[in-house]
Amino acid sequence: MDVTADGYAWDALTDSALLDYRQGHTGADLRAVLAGTRPGRPASDLIRNGPIPSVHRDDYLAVWQRGTQEIRDWLRNGSAALTTRLEGEP
Repeated sequence: MDVTADGYAWDALTDSALLDYRQGHTGADLRAVLAGTRPGRPASDLIRNGPIPSVHRDDYLAVWQRGTQEIRDWLRNGSAALTTRLEGEP
């Protein structure tokens, strides 16, 4: 197996084949991250994962939203193929 200059088997930012669901399990984690960072996700996506004390709900949601945006920005800045996927194109 070839590896990247950094020692990784795949480069999630440049290997567009990882976005192809026909690749099977290869790239499944990346595709899951992309699905999880889509914009406009309802707060229920976070809340249904477990109870959050109501006094902390807004703080948890704010951290979740900032973290999701940070991941989207990192992916968007790293790859044109990922930018296309993040913008909602298959």
